[in-house]
Amino acid sequence: MKKEGKIRTGPDGNTEFLASDGKWYDLSKADMAHRTDAVTWWNETGRQYGAKSPEVRKWMLDPNNYVLDHYSLNRSAGAKLGQQYLPPLK
Repeated sequence: MKKEGKIRTGPDGNTEFLASDGKWYDLSKADMAHRTDAVTWWNETGRQYGAKSPEVRKWMLDPNNYVLDHYSLNRSAGAKLGQQYLPPLK
C-alpha cells in the first residue's frame, strides 16, 4: 500500500491511510474493506459453494480482496447496499 501511495507517515509521526473519500486518516480509524462487497460476492458467487467451502475461504483470505477505508465510510457503504446475505445453496 505504501508503494501505491495509500499509506504514509503523517506530520505527527503516526501512520495514515488514504480513505475512499480522498482524505488521510490515522491508521487506528481503518477497517479492512472488501474491494467487492462481501454480501454482493456471496449472493452472486460464494453461496453456490457453501459457507465453509475452500472457494469461499480462499476469497475471504485473499489480501488482494481488501483495502483500508475509514470505518464509518465502510460501514455506511455496506448499509446503503440494502442487501441481505442469501442462504447457501449447498
